[in-house]
Amino acid sequence: MANEHTMNELLESSTGGKNHRRQTSHGLEINTSKTNSFFHTADVPTPRPPPSISRKISIKQTPNSTSTSISPPSPSSIKITEEEEEEDTLYHHDSYANRLRNLVASTRQASVAPAPSPIPQYLNAKKPYGSLESPLRSPFDENQTMVDELLSLPTPHVPAEPRHFVFPIQEISVISSDIIRPSLSNEIPRLSENLKLGDQDIMTMRREPVVRKDELETDLVGKQIGSYRISRLLGVGAFSHVYLAHHVDTAELFAIKTIQKGRLLDDPRVRSSMEREVGVLKFIDHPNIVHLEATMETEHMMCIVLEYVEGGELFDFVQKMHQETTSVDEEKVKKVFLQVLNAVKWLHGHNIVHRDLKLENILIQKKDNDEILKITDFGLARVVDPESPLLTTRCGSEEYAAPEIIQQSKDGYDGRKTDTWSLGIILYALLVGYLPFRYDPRKNERVSQLFYRIVRAEVKWPADTQISPEAKHVVRSILERNPDKRISIHQIEDLPWFQTTTTI
Repeated sequence: MANEHTMNELLESSTGGKNHRRQTSHGLEINTSKTNSFFHTADVPTPRPPPSISRKISIKQTPNSTSTSISPPSPSSIKITEEEEEEDTLYHHDSYANRLRNLVASTRQASVAPAPSPIPQYLNAKKPYGSLESPLRSPFDENQTMVDELLSLPTPHVPAEPRHFVFPIQEISVISSDIIRPSLSNEIPRLSENLKLGDQDIMTMRREPVVRKDELETDLVGKQIGSYRISRLLGVGAFSHVYLAHHVDTAELFAIKTIQKGRLLDDPRVRSSMEREVGVLKFIDHPNIVHLEATMETEHMMCIVLEYVEGGELFDFVQKMHQETTSVDEEKVKKVFLQVLNAVKWLHGHNIVHRDLKLENILIQKKDNDEILKITDFGLARVVDPESPLLTTRCGSEEYAAPEIIQQSKDGYDGRKTDTWSLGIILYALLVGYLPFRYDPRKNERVSQLFYRIVRAEVKWPADTQISPEAKHVVRSILERNPDKRISIHQIEDLPWFQTTTTI
């Protein structure tokens, strides 16, 4: 009884009364040799899950205890209230978990060689928790998740056959389309029968159309319009883009000119140019003129499908020809020029004037080591009235413009004679390698100086290039400043240069 009273007094003094929790004791640790009966309490209901932080019971040792091996106190020597008994039950449960944790940790540290694993070591993808040098900590550590859980054997990788992902082709719906099938029997209508083939829609238009950059279609590559699949961009004009495409059924190549709808197509110059180009080309079938295949309309653009000429522009041909040799092959020049001459004569014979003849608008197609020239870009072309052929609209490229266009004659100009002047500029470039009338902005020259040289029509020949007098005579006959004295297009081929074989 004395011992019992002494223990109760110690408990009360350490807790400060029944209503206060015990302070943690630092001199007592739980012995791992306790039996299971020590932790079993039949009178206490099943404890709730342990708290996150374990609690330790505060028990004072007897004064006579001097053994280093501390035995557990008898349950009869401790007076515990119901609340404390519940806490003890929780503590017992938590201490049991600590015992298991300490037992597992001590077993791992004591083992010299780990037990053989059914999984080969090189297949174990798990790494020690923390850095590579740190040992693997206990799986029951409160601050660590399970990092050494058993890994399932990896499924053997069976290489599959190579697969290529094919992106679907985006098709652009066509609202309307028209297949053009011109023939030589088609008669080009007179201007009085089709006013859209004239200049009435562009008499008061601006010099350049107002075009916003975002109105130009630039993302058609890889898409399909009708039966044509776009491959790449060929070029960009003032108000159009030209793409290379192929027909999905025949694989034949075509050039598709696209004009964006909206503000761009509403511009008088753009609409008039497109309508006249289609209106003129649908009646043309000539081996030296680009063939019109079809027209298409989508929700956002108008499309003109043209024959594709793969050899490039005459401009590039001239540059390459004069870079490769210092001498001029006049027979080759003559052969090339005659194709353009005959095509323009055919146009004039059908009351059509081009009005924008230049090196960039003439394409070359290679066939059996021969160059076949094809005139393109009929955006400024129009039908003229043979009884009243004079025109007033100034158009074309400045370097190829005739003096009567520069001078803005009040009587107008004859488009057939201005086309002939442009042919003289092209012939000079074929013979020399550059244009006869130009200006250099790098020397602070202005375009007015170019116009002055055109009006004077003084043709100068390079001293380091040998050109036959007959060829120079052809150029001088064409580049006559007075249109009334200028040679007719039907008389050019009768000049001596075309009648003889020239060797330099």
